Amino acid sequence: MIAMELPRMMQGVGPEMTTENLLHSIATALHVNQAPVMGQTASRASLQKNPGVHVNPEQPLIQSLIVSEDEIRKQEARVRTARKRLEEELDNIREEEAESSGEDNDDAEDEDFKEKA
Repeated sequence: MIAMELPRMMQGVGPEMTTENLLHSIATALHVNQAPVMGQTASRASLQKNPGVHVNPEQPLIQSLIVSEDEIRKQEARVRTARKRLEEELDNIREEEAESSGEDNDDAEDEDFKEKA
């Protein structure tokens, strides 16, 4: 399994939080809650000291964060670049498949010609 690396701005809160715990927490918040996912708003110290009292169960176990428009634009650009590279690779694969199936047809036509002669 490939290890996931979270952005540096996503800091876990609560005792002994692993990357896997944080991913589970974020995924759950994204799929279960109707409200925006913003993270925990209580101070990190209070969450470390007494998580049972200060944790908002509706939010993932990450420190509250704000994503800027600039960060969104950068991520959108990365997605566009990745999609373009994927499209180019798929085109290359299709071309290779077309070339290889064309070679097979040429061989079959050669064999038909030999049989008739």
